[in-house]
Amino acid sequence: MFETSKEKAKELTEGDEILMRYNEKVEEAQKDEELLQAYDHDEVHFELGREEGIKMGITQGIAQGIKKNQIEVIENMMDEGFGKETIAKCLKIDMEELERVLSKIKN
Repeated sequence: MFETSKEKAKELTEGDEILMRYNEKVEEAQKDEELLQAYDHDEVHFELGREEGIKMGITQGIAQGIKKNQIEVIENMMDEGFGKETIAKCLKIDMEELERVLSKIKN
């Protein structure tokens, strides 16, 4: 004879008060369409938030990598004797930004 999973669950939980209450709660939750929709809604938004967080992390990582590379290039160019104006021009940054980076390097 074919039994549904609900029937099988009732049969397996018979006599165990805790499991019987758990089974009843599961059945109630399955019947509660609003709860299921809210769960689905939360799942979707959680996944979207997760994806957005990953994208933001990647973007921040790239920006930090670019900045780190720029600092290394500035240090190398200074070590090779290039002037500040040449460095700023080559890196396409203004003198103010170059001075800001140089002050961080010195500290």
